[in-house]
Amino acid sequence: MILIYKRRLILSLTIGLLIFSKTIYAQSTNSNEISSFTKLQKGLAFIGLTGGANTRTSQNENILVTNIIDRQKDGFNIQANGGYFLSKSFAVGAAVKYDWAKLNQILENSEGTKTYVNEVKSSLGGGFFIKNYIPITPNGRFNLFNVVSLGMNVENKVSEQTTNDILTRYYTVNKNYNLGINPGIQVFIIKGFATEVGVNLAGFNHNNRTTTVNQVENTKIKSSELDLKLNILSLNISFYYFFKT
Repeated sequence: MILIYKRRLILSLTIGLLIFSKTIYAQSTNSNEISSFTKLQKGLAFIGLTGGANTRTSQNENILVTNIIDRQKDGFNIQANGGYFLSKSFAVGAAVKYDWAKLNQILENSEGTKTYVNEVKSSLGGGFFIKNYIPITPNGRFNLFNVVSLGMNVENKVSEQTTNDILTRYYTVNKNYNLGINPGIQVFIIKGFATEVGVNLAGFNHNNRTTTVNQVENTKIKSSELDLKLNILSLNISFYYFFKT
């Protein structure tokens, strides 16, 4: 039931964005207001920014044989990217992304033993991408696009767990290499400013994870994953500014 509601919400947001943009276009009675500056063309450059934040608090949450007495989770992420059009439908660019998250929680097992968990993680990554556009309106306001990206990010996580006054510290470094394909739709809201909504169509990820426990034990795990499923619950919404160079 929750999954159905999420899908309906995402579909409603997408349809609402299209209706809103069409309304703005219909209100522009002067055709000169839709200038060639809005149309994608060779020599056009763009910069974009996207991000998000989350927070969650819960008490007395049961998970199988473990009871979460108290949990506080906070985080945010931000991504900046820019590119340049080599032709009216083809662009190349680069992106930088930073993520941060913090978790504090108290766990209790079926025997009544409590474990205090404090965790902080951050990741920094970047990559390069190529982007193809297909105009679907004569004035260039609506465009379909597809992004093929190649990137890498490094995540550092420190976790401390205290049970019966015994502290265990975990330090994890995860290096992720990824290749992704992300189609979507672009809508110019006003002259020079556009928003893009994309979905994750396919991707390949390779991870090298190293975990150190109390500075003496080391665990190394390598894993690869190929995902060819369309994930409509993971929308990427970005805002861009386009300008001539």
